[in-house]
Amino acid sequence: MARRRMEQEMEREGAEGEAAARRGMELLLGNHTILLHHMNEMTKHWLERRRDDIDAARQSLDEMGDCANWGEVLRIQQEWILGSMRRLTADLTELASGALSLSQRAASRFGETSEAAAREWQRAGSEAVSTLSAAGAKPRAEGVGEAE
Repeated sequence: MARRRMEQEMEREGAEGEAAARRGMELLLGNHTILLHHMNEMTKHWLERRRDDIDAARQSLDEMGDCANWGEVLRIQQEWILGSMRRLTADLTELASGALSLSQRAASRFGETSEAAAREWQRAGSEAVSTLSAAGAKPRAEGVGEAE
């Protein structure tokens, strides 16, 4: 009877350990979802700037075709280069700040996930130890479990 109770207790604790592992995986998947969302936003912004860059190049070429002298051509070219450098700076700034933000958020959530999982596993482990200790401390009937 005590053996059956101990087996039931171990099954329950195994289920609790499984639940703790599941919660940890859910948190990690949540981190991955956040990462993909931020990467999607950064990619959208990068593509918008690339489109702007192509539109600016087309507009500059059209304006250059209407120029009467080389001075105007150089001015249009310089304006295009300046705009292109601004867009490149925006790309690099967003990449750097996004990488920093994502790494800080991921580290924070990873720490929270690890701590929560460790607490769950520790609790499940200490319950298992107390169950086994309690089962081992009970007196046995004579001849039960002894080698003959």
